[in-house]
Amino acid sequence: MFARNQTQLMLPQDNVIASFLCKKLGHNHLRIAGEYWHIEKLVALQCMMLKEAPNLQEGLLWWSKSVSLFDRRLYVTFQHGDAQIHLQVECRTADMPNWAESVFGLLKMQLEMLELSESIQVQVQASNPLAADIFLGETRDSKTSSSVFDLVKHVYLLLSHQPIEQPELLSVLNALFIKNSNYALKLEQAARQLGVSKRTLQRRLQEKQMSYSQCVDFAKRKQAITLLADTQLTTQQIAYQLGYEEPSNFHRTFRRWYPFSPMQYRQQCLDNRTQLNQQPIRLYYAKANTFDDNHIDQPVGKIWMEVDNIAFEKVVSVECRDRDGAWRRYPAFFERFLSHGTELWATTELPVAHPLTFRLCYEVDGERYIENNHQRDYVVSKGLLIGAAEYIVPTRQLINIGAQYTLFIELACRLENVARIDCYADDDPTPHAMRLTQHSLHYACWVLQLSLTQTAKQCRFRLYDESGNELAKEHYPIQYPIVQPLN
Repeated sequence: MFARNQTQLMLPQDNVIASFLCKKLGHNHLRIAGEYWHIEKLVALQCMMLKEAPNLQEGLLWWSKSVSLFDRRLYVTFQHGDAQIHLQVECRTADMPNWAESVFGLLKMQLEMLELSESIQVQVQASNPLAADIFLGETRDSKTSSSVFDLVKHVYLLLSHQPIEQPELLSVLNALFIKNSNYALKLEQAARQLGVSKRTLQRRLQEKQMSYSQCVDFAKRKQAITLLADTQLTTQQIAYQLGYEEPSNFHRTFRRWYPFSPMQYRQQCLDNRTQLNQQPIRLYYAKANTFDDNHIDQPVGKIWMEVDNIAFEKVVSVECRDRDGAWRRYPAFFERFLSHGTELWATTELPVAHPLTFRLCYEVDGERYIENNHQRDYVVSKGLLIGAAEYIVPTRQLINIGAQYTLFIELACRLENVARIDCYADDDPTPHAMRLTQHSLHYACWVLQLSLTQTAKQCRFRLYDESGNELAKEHYPIQYPIVQPLN
């Protein structure tokens, strides 16, 4: 949107001011109106405000307005007299972010770089780093507002009316682990490197219904499948990179994550490449949780999506309407292969607004694809929302009771004329009839509870109409993995 003018606002790549602020913020970019903006560009925008303003007072006024671009929670009040200005950092929420205490340190560095520190004296009380008294000395003569200053103000006003997202917390932590090559990083160490307090980091994780250990686990999982798919490293080398002392520990953990071994995953990646589809990401299904008025802070649901395996390196996520009305991005994670060239990805339980309102996002090879239900967004208030698949099998659980096993399966089908569904466990040719339990407007639910004398690894289904004609013969996947009982 503003690419034509961005080069005029760039500072040197080794700009110490941007490095200082990135460390305080805990990230080096923001997403504004869907585009990535490096913090360096916003720092340059502020410097241009101070440099090109018709007078110092005008420059400081617009500089104070621009602080909110870095963090929507913050704003700076501006009170002025003839030769003195009082600035105060305020917060729209109860929890003032740690980096707020660095706002006036940022201003001092910018004034020094622009050689304005002799004309403007900034006094910050040690007891209150959120307030500053600014004294204007021998100031430059007022000048006519330049076209550059008008442009900078215009860019600021455009940016201020756009949605601004801070980097997704899981992505920031994942980058931190990779940068340090250290998945044993303690919570306190991670918080320190992100420039926030331990308490703030814990609170941000709790807002996403996650723990720090889960973040480490997700980061290891993501890096493991990336290294297996994108490199020729041995599983032993990958295990060491992820912090495992013994490769066998990595193998056991990987089998806990997925129903296949690391080498099986690598081979499947090689075998399952596909060509670019017009829409390479599609809704598989979404579920909305049921809760009463006393549990409004609980996660509202979860989303699964089909993803074409165009390339190994890809970013899959969802954008959801949050409880404050803003749209925010939440990551998705690889679950398993659905068919040749198609993968299943899923989010965690999402702590967003009810009803669950979302769109799907897929970034690969520099391209970004959005699936937003033909610009209407997806909305699910209760139960399930099934995408393009004829049916889904959300529950495939094996339960161990003594020496016996019970297989419990739930299937949801959106086809209207289904009269019978047979289930087959492993290679057993004997069909087991499923029972229709619920019929809603958009789908019907079928269940099966089957006693077994031994474990079963996978199951498949055949659907028929009243005349015995088989339905959904092109459906994929053919086989569904069964979730094994905990040992």
